[in-house]
Amino acid sequence: RIQLRKKRKPSYEEKDSEGEEYAESSEEDESDDELSIEEEVSRQKRKGRHTNDDAARKKRGRVLGQKKRSENYPDLEMWCPVSKGKISEVGRAVLDKLRDLDHLELFSRPVCEDFPSLADSYLREVKNPMDFRTIEHERLPTYGHISQLQEDLILTFRNCCIFNREPSEYFSYALKFWQTLNDIYYEVRAFHFCDTN
Repeated sequence: RIQLRKKRKPSYEEKDSEGEEYAESSEEDESDDELSIEEEVSRQKRKGRHTNDDAARKKRGRVLGQKKRSENYPDLEMWCPVSKGKISEVGRAVLDKLRDLDHLELFSRPVCEDFPSLADSYLREVKNPMDFRTIEHERLPTYGHISQLQEDLILTFRNCCIFNREPSEYFSYALKFWQTLNDIYYEVRAFHFCDTN
């Protein structure tokens, strides 16, 4: 990727051979400013092109527009694809493995359903609630790419981190799931592809 740098003007005055001071002409100053503005506009246009889903797929740590609250949030690489016919099978297997590991059953059902007394404060903090049951019954059948499952699972764990904050037990619990998510996916994926060959 090419990085454009804004041209800097010298912060000193140069002297010619006769010892007289001179500065750059105002025409050159204006052209540098115009070029810098053009470079800036061009950079902004390129930057704007990447605000779609493709940018979110490169690193799976945050949803676009959501602020990162902790430097400890993992950045996960996008899952490699599976055939469209295998998305549900692999997705259910990933969810089953995660459920087995979730001994607190923290992610199994919607938080507002399990803890109605926390619903108002939870929804003030968390804009897009997500849980394993919602993923399996409502979202999984609609996925066109396995990375959509990855995004929803990360959203589940991030929501827990946002609501519970560091250094709470639930924050650490969710973070462990988030950090091992790719390992779980590749383990499940390898098993399912070995079984079918």
